[in-house]
Amino acid sequence: MKLCKASMWLVKFTKFNCGGTTVGVSLTHKVPDMAMLLTLEKIWIATCRGLSKPVVPDFTGSSLFPPREIPGMSGSINISGDKFIARRFVINTSKVIELKERVINRKQYYPSRVEVVVTKLWKCASAVVKLKTKSLKPTALFQTVNLRTRMDPPLPDTVFGSFVWAFVVIVEEESKIEIHKLVQKMRETKNDFLNKVNKFKGEGGYVVVMESLKGEGRDL
Repeated sequence: MKLCKASMWLVKFTKFNCGGTTVGVSLTHKVPDMAMLLTLEKIWIATCRGLSKPVVPDFTGSSLFPPREIPGMSGSINISGDKFIARRFVINTSKVIELKERVINRKQYYPSRVEVVVTKLWKCASAVVKLKTKSLKPTALFQTVNLRTRMDPPLPDTVFGSFVWAFVVIVEEESKIEIHKLVQKMRETKNDFLNKVNKFKGEGGYVVVMESLKGEGRDL
């Protein structure tokens, strides 16, 4: 099911001869982000089950982040006709614990599962690029965060809209391509970004957003 240009949100209900059913959803991030989509699906399921007090979406998000057009950014993604290879990596719990211990021993702080797994993949990808190009290329990691829980005060999960934002971590030196150093860089960049989150709110937030995008090196 593809989302046509004129549609913001499509839902397709399919019933099979065997009696089974599926529900397909296609939407644009101009409406909700993935976190909100999951919340909407939970609300939908609760309503279908006839729960007496289903949770309803909170539509106050636009008062916190007034809608504005950001030049140079499009709501659509153009993917070329080239073939892509998708792979699924399964990392055992014991390996994740081992990665965490390596960081703890070097940096004396406790990393999350996301931090150690992402930085491990980042290190491997950088090694592949170096092997193919015979030199180390600057690499960038785009990591998304849900702003709802990072606001002061925190926003409920039911706030409708697109509240997922990305911060960018850039590494240019080969000496920095070590898991404990990547975790440190990732955490420092994330903390710097989160310190700006509350400044995104209100009419003046647009200027802060633009400055943040320019600081990440995006061409606007």
